[in-house]
Amino acid sequence: MLSKTLCICFAAIMCITAFIMTSVPGLGDDARYPMTITDSAGRTVSIAMPIERIIPVNTNAAEVVTMLDAVDKVVAVDADEQKKSEMPKELKKKQTIGKWSDPDYEMIGEIAKGSGDTIVPDILVITYPEADKIYGAASMEKGLSSFKNITVVGFKLSRPENMSEEITKIGILLGKEKEAANYLEWYEGHKSEIENAVTGKARPKVYVEVYNTGSGLGALPSVGKSSALFNQINFAGGHNICNDVKDMSPKVDWEWVTT
Repeated sequence: MLSKTLCICFAAIMCITAFIMTSVPGLGDDARYPMTITDSAGRTVSIAMPIERIIPVNTNAAEVVTMLDAVDKVVAVDADEQKKSEMPKELKKKQTIGKWSDPDYEMIGEIAKGSGDTIVPDILVITYPEADKIYGAASMEKGLSSFKNITVVGFKLSRPENMSEEITKIGILLGKEKEAANYLEWYEGHKSEIENAVTGKARPKVYVEVYNTGSGLGALPSVGKSSALFNQINFAGGHNICNDVKDMSPKVDWEWVTT
């Protein structure tokens, strides 16, 4: 009789434990957490729990988050993302954290806190990887250092040679591995088509002008060898006439362009 009673009590305890583990957030969740991942800045980043909130400061990241069907997790965006026509209307309605090149760290911290006094470590800020820029991941992390539990990662998401690896990692971070794999199957297929189409062909000269704000014909803004657009031109079979220019965003004279 005692043995039967103990068995019943044990079964009841196991049922209660199972209920708690499946009902309380953070308990009984994915065994992968905490996880670590290396971003495109070479930083080893620790993720404590599944990401439920995203702030894509990087416009390219906002597009990837949209493609991975994770817009519902976005809690704020950079101001430029509200203005771009290609962005989904759901993103344009989100709160802004200032311009990508001058983010409001206090605003990000307040958004991360929500209505509480502490920050739940389920929030991810996705920015650029550049180490020497104010909008880079290292600078962003430093700017947010007074707020605990805000994870920052840096991904470029504009260079063909790194695109698949970066999207795969974001898919892992957001729990969207299947969506990332589906997209990359399409992406890699078209990438191969382009490579096959341009291999062995003569490379036409290409001049790219970007973000011209009326600086005049003597200072036309183009793209140099260290820019993402340079890589895209090269991948597509073109020859950037600024191939030997070291600056990422050189200013060139129109006469130089036409000669």
